Amino acid sequence: MKTDLHIVSTKVLTPESADQLSSLGIQLTQHDFISTKIDLPIKLNHQELFPMVAISSETGVLAWIKILDQLNLLKENFPVFCLANATCGAALRERLPIISSAENASLLADEILKDRSITSINFVCSDIRRDELPTKLRSHGVRVHEIAAYKTSTNPVVIKNAYQGVIFFSPSAIKSFLSANSNKDCVAFCIGHTTAACARDSGFTTICVAEKPTQKSIISLIHDFYKVTC
Repeated sequence: MKTDLHIVSTKVLTPESADQLSSLGIQLTQHDFISTKIDLPIKLNHQELFPMVAISSETGVLAWIKILDQLNLLKENFPVFCLANATCGAALRERLPIISSAENASLLADEILKDRSITSINFVCSDIRRDELPTKLRSHGVRVHEIAAYKTSTNPVVIKNAYQGVIFFSPSAIKSFLSANSNKDCVAFCIGHTTAACARDSGFTTICVAEKPTQKSIISLIHDFYKVTC
């Protein structure tokens, strides 16, 4: 493996993941190109809430807890469908009653649709969100109450040193990164297929997708890619 590899991560990695890249001889530049901040709607009415909840991010979990606290509601009364891995981990830490989880929003919608008794659901989301989940649910007659409970903003920086790869965790991160950096000849290491599709549409030609949407899987992907190509 080359010892002069430089990888950019569009999200600050866990110390363990950063150390793993370092042990591979890879120089890492990491920066949060996307930031989120909980910003609950001014008007929240518990009578508008449906009895089921869909959550697609860690921030969404924390926002939902704040909503419950603000409305003085019990978490046990609102079963949750959530994305797997980091989101599910956050939900477990908050002791939310999880019914099911899935690797991406489209598969999460499929999980919800398996229960034909579900005719309505709350979707805790950002002010910037993708359409897969609500669109699929609505196309099957499920009412979706979207609660924009947190804001997503870009935080781009220029990467001055040459780099051979970029780790992307979301389509929003790709857009933020490209707003300040024009190099698309590097490898786009993507957390999932939705992000990979955005990378392809944005002009990247060499795209690798992690087997699972986790940092551990991304590190394995990078290791395997350069083990073969270097």
